[in-house]
Amino acid sequence: MTQGGGVDVSVVIVTYNSARDVGDALKSAYAAGGEAGLGLEVIVVDNASSDGTLDAIATGFPSARVIANTENVGFGRANNQAFEVAAGRHVLLLNPDARLDRGALGELVARISKLAAGGVAPSIGDRGAESCGMAPGIRSMIGHFLFVNRLLVGDTGGAWRGFQLARRRGSSPRHVEWASAAVLLLDTTAIQAVGGFDPSFFMYGEDVDLGMRLTHAGRPLWLVPSARATHSIAASQGGVSTRWVDSLRALYARQHRGVRLLVFDAVVAVGLALRAGATSARAGGRGDVHARRMRAAASRSVELLFRRN
Repeated sequence: MTQGGGVDVSVVIVTYNSARDVGDALKSAYAAGGEAGLGLEVIVVDNASSDGTLDAIATGFPSARVIANTENVGFGRANNQAFEVAAGRHVLLLNPDARLDRGALGELVARISKLAAGGVAPSIGDRGAESCGMAPGIRSMIGHFLFVNRLLVGDTGGAWRGFQLARRRGSSPRHVEWASAAVLLLDTTAIQAVGGFDPSFFMYGEDVDLGMRLTHAGRPLWLVPSARATHSIAASQGGVSTRWVDSLRALYARQHRGVRLLVFDAVVAVGLALRAGATSARAGGRGDVHARRMRAAASRSVELLFRRN
């Protein structure tokens, strides 16, 4: 990874059959850079799209640097390719189906320096839990999936704050141990310190792993609620992949087996079952994406609970 040329932020977008979305993501990135007066470069890593994604980028955004893979190497590996050539002091990860709100990028850049952070994340969306939180563990899963963190005042409770933080009023930054890579500003030296994403994760869970390694390396992550963004979760896959459930379990199982892993699996299964029931009831039988996602995740978590290995 090189630095120089007056580049403040390297925007990295990984695409896979993203022709429908990537144009708006690129517009959002360029507009955010111009609004904040930042020197910007945009790097798109395409994982062998077959829907005209590369043509859409070449036609509409010829200044973007494109790395065109001949096969789908996964999300983490593709980002690592961009890290190798990025010239910015900071790197903004931006999903093709994510958008920055006005003022968000400038706020994130200001905060990452002020907080001496390894990374800062905006508040994504305006419903449900935040897309960031504490490392996966029994207490953090109870905190989130069993709604314990909704009973806590402010940011008290350590890991009990939950795998995903409950939304709070106010704009003060909140310390987290991982944050969604859908929209995440990282310090270049922090990426270098931990070696980027773990390439063993093909998709899902790599951002949680990265956050855990940054935290362990003393490069803290922060949620910056005053910066806002939107994200259409898993838009290209219909929103029902359960791979994230497997990834979280694999992360926890790296350090804990036996009874502790059994308890972890049970908490996740019960919690996801409760959430699946609640979201399905709110959906009123319409089967919206979030409800289908929760039902699929609950089914997979129960399967993992009873498939001991």
